[in-house]
Amino acid sequence: MAASTGSKTFVIAGAVVALLGGGAWAVAHFSGGAKEAEATPAALPEEYTVEKIKEAAKEDPAVVMDRMRNFMDRTDLTEEQREQARKNMNEARDQMMGQHVDEYFAAKTDDEKNAVLDKHIDEMQKFMKAMEERRRQEEEKEAAEGDDPEKKAEREKRREEMRNRWANRSQAERKTDSETRDPNKSAQRMAYIGAMMRRSAERGIQMPRFGGPGGRGPGGPGGGRRGPGG
Repeated sequence: MAASTGSKTFVIAGAVVALLGGGAWAVAHFSGGAKEAEATPAALPEEYTVEKIKEAAKEDPAVVMDRMRNFMDRTDLTEEQREQARKNMNEARDQMMGQHVDEYFAAKTDDEKNAVLDKHIDEMQKFMKAMEERRRQEEEKEAAEGDDPEKKAEREKRREEMRNRWANRSQAERKTDSETRDPNKSAQRMAYIGAMMRRSAERGIQMPRFGGPGGRGPGGPGGGRRGPGG
């Protein structure tokens, strides 16, 4: 039972990171870990710079979701540009998450900390709403296309590419990511996520959950939404 509870906590924590990352997580998740962003190539479209990703996430998380989908379909980017864009999304995600954690720990009293958590939870719910709306639009578009074999094959190809990005990420890469993280920062992040989960429960809000790379989840093809006992 303890192992099951720990696994559930880890999955929910991953969803919190995803949502608080303002949408930048979704592409970064399939690229392979949080690595330092390098100098942006001159030809890389401006919307994929770290600052532009962060600006879009603050103004409208749905914009980042659209950008993520467009990123997968673009044929005008070199592999080097794609890699740089993914690194930038990683960096944007980590910076945004770091800002949330710093804001929480800067609060002095329990009331101040709860106020910070409430603000972040409200932001998360806004993003979830945007995700659901984009999902609905995508499903309507697919329904309108009907059984067009060409369109269906194109959709399946995109999803397969995303699944493969996850599957091809080696254990060595994940180990390197883990070893290069600041342990103090990691501990702070997990403490913050734990506080988020507790505060959400106090407000009667069920935290989202993301599954593995096999299905379609709230944040893209990362897994379907599960029920409370899943």
